Amino acid sequence: MPRGPGADGAGCHGAGCHGAGCHGAGCYGAGVAPPLPIRRGMVARRYQDLVVWQLADELKQKVYELIETSLAKSDFQFRDQLRASAASAPTNLAEGFAYYRHGEFARHVRIARSEIVETHNHLGDGVQRGYWSLQRAMPLRHLANRARGAATGLLEHLLTTEAPSDWPGERKRR
Repeated sequence: MPRGPGADGAGCHGAGCHGAGCHGAGCYGAGVAPPLPIRRGMVARRYQDLVVWQLADELKQKVYELIETSLAKSDFQFRDQLRASAASAPTNLAEGFAYYRHGEFARHVRIARSEIVETHNHLGDGVQRGYWSLQRAMPLRHLANRARGAATGLLEHLLTTEAPSDWPGERKRR
C-alpha cells in the first residue's frame, strides 16, 4: 500500500491518502486498519456488515479508551459530550439500517455523519485543553475522517438507488 508522510509523522496508508496534513475520506492514518473489502453488489444483511458502522464503532471504543486514560475523565461535561457524540454514530447507523427504506436510512446516516464530525471536533478540543497530545488524537481523528467518508459514500448510495423490493419483512397486499 502507498505510504505518505501523514500529519502525525508516522505515515498514512491507503489510496485515499493525501500526504502531509492528510484528512481525506480514504485516509487510513497510522496504525488504523483499512476497511474490510466489500465487493460491488454485496448486500449488508446486518448493520454490523456496514463498513461505516464498523468504523464508527471502532471510533467509539477508542474514544472510550482515550477518555479513561486521560485527564478528560475528570471533566464530566466534556467527557459526557465526547462519549455521547462517539456513541451516537453507530447507534444511528444501526437504527437507520432497521428502517430498510432508503429515505429513512439516509436521515439517520446524516445524523451519524454529523456526530462523527462532532467527535472529530471534540478530539481536537481535548488537545487544546491539554487532556491528550496531538499524537494521541491523530489516529482517532483519522479514523473519524474514514468513518465520515464511509458515511458520505453510503449516503450517496442511498440517495441514488432504490431499496430492493423483495424485503422479507414487507408483506404483499392482496
